[in-house]
Amino acid sequence: MGRRLEKCATAAVSLFAILLLWALSAQADGLGSRLAVTPNAGVCSTPARAEVFCTESQLLLTQRLRASEYLFPRSRGVITGWRVASGAASPATESVRVRLRLLRGQDPIPGAATVFRQLPLGEPGVHQFAARLPIEWNNRLALDVAVRGNGSGQAIASIAYSAPGIGEVGEWIPPLGNAPRLQPYRLADTDLLVKALVEQDLDGDGYGDASQDGCRYDPRRQGPCLKNSRPPQVEVRYAKRQNFLGNGIVRVKARSDELGSLWMVGSVETPSIQTAWIGIGSEAWVKPGKWTNLTLYLEPDARKAARKELRDGGYPYISAEVGATDTSGNDAKRQRVVIRLPAG
Repeated sequence: MGRRLEKCATAAVSLFAILLLWALSAQADGLGSRLAVTPNAGVCSTPARAEVFCTESQLLLTQRLRASEYLFPRSRGVITGWRVASGAASPATESVRVRLRLLRGQDPIPGAATVFRQLPLGEPGVHQFAARLPIEWNNRLALDVAVRGNGSGQAIASIAYSAPGIGEVGEWIPPLGNAPRLQPYRLADTDLLVKALVEQDLDGDGYGDASQDGCRYDPRRQGPCLKNSRPPQVEVRYAKRQNFLGNGIVRVKARSDELGSLWMVGSVETPSIQTAWIGIGSEAWVKPGKWTNLTLYLEPDARKAARKELRDGGYPYISAEVGATDTSGNDAKRQRVVIRLPAG
């Protein structure tokens, strides 16, 4: 469904609102379970006096138990910590070790895992661990779990909650990456009680902006930014008429006179109904003076609304802004971009 913004003032106000909406959506601080329930179930069980290894991943989960709207991030970021809720261990459980890892769909991402952590069996509750694990928009959380039993009964990792219809967890035994990939065994009615804490990574250096990166505008440093009070200067080049209804894309070339990031945001304006249909903007890290291509992508609902505007005798157009931020955090004066459809 398209993202629509009712116009009540100028295009600049609309664009500010677009930026604000994007900022709020990017600041969700968690993925996975809300950890709002008490563990009453387990995963990765063994009746033997041996250690069993498993991979667990939440495949489905009801909205009320999720830490955020989706089970995967909607933008790039960094996992700066993760939490696991555990219940009382069974008498047959000698040890439980866990590590967080990332999947793309149901495929392991090489190297995207933390070290194993020992859960304190005599201390039920929420256990938190530090991390620095970059995560992309389509990645999925998983846990590698190692359970050792003493052979007196069922040993299990008590890190789940079970209730009718709440969700489904995939369980791989042996764990993913150690054998040819098999379809998981599906644990119905289960909430895997793991939550990842995610921060933005504005400069893409693999450090979380809020707690790990002292300069979120410069990937070369994590200490304080270089002092510089001069804002960058931005130039833009673009065709003033583009067929954005045909291909759903608007292209602009831009450059800055300083090292930093260039970005473009914008919307399709349908003047007859005073509505702006938000597009999907883009961003690029660029060297001083180097021209780069920025793209605005239009969702199907936006193009549909613009076509209707055209059929009704109106003139839909693109209203966008291009800006830049240098490595000290200074923002350039934004460049207004207006693009109309080809004549005829």
